Amino acid sequence: MGAALVGRPHAVVCGITAVRLLGFPGGEPENPAEPVHLLLPPRLTRAQPRGIRLHFTELGPDEQVDLAGIPVTSPARTLADLVLAAPHREAAVAEIDAVLRSGAVPNLRAAREAAAGRRGFRPTQDWWPLADGRAESGLETWLRLMLVDAGLTPPQLQWPVRDASGQSTARLDLAWPEHRLDVEADTYITTSSAEAFHLERLRGNLLAALRWTVLRFSALDVAW
Repeated sequence: MGAALVGRPHAVVCGITAVRLLGFPGGEPENPAEPVHLLLPPRLTRAQPRGIRLHFTELGPDEQVDLAGIPVTSPARTLADLVLAAPHREAAVAEIDAVLRSGAVPNLRAAREAAAGRRGFRPTQDWWPLADGRAESGLETWLRLMLVDAGLTPPQLQWPVRDASGQSTARLDLAWPEHRLDVEADTYITTSSAEAFHLERLRGNLLAALRWTVLRFSALDVAW
């Protein structure tokens, strides 16, 4: 990044490069061939150097921060860029949920304002209110959005369940406490440990003993 900034005094690190510098959660694994993304004022040259991806637009006065001498788009602006570039609503809301949960962006007002009026904002403007920073995985976000679309908005997220003694038994992804219904985003994979598998089974048995109905949906279920 330092090399990419040489000779470009007006450049600001942006896009996926800013995401990595700011420590945003999730996203694609880093690729050694990934170019450095830089933002430049529109009046400058449009040539695309090797190993660098140039973008051209003006930044607002509060849309840039300094990280150890490297100019980077602010967290709010970076999140706005992610949402506007997302391939669809589910991916965008999952990004927002993850960033909210991490605390990298404490509230969405500045991010939404950074997106407002830009190309692609209109189809995304209704996505922002769907965000919920309590989601613990992208799959949970996608599952929640499917339920919202079906008119089955979960009244509670990360709902704590306690036994008769008051001891915590489980925390539920998407819960309808009135009906003792739990919908889980099942992120268990074949490489998960035997201990994790055992704890999931124990958790399910404890919930069944407390007369909770547990419905589990994997990434494959959501994809279908």
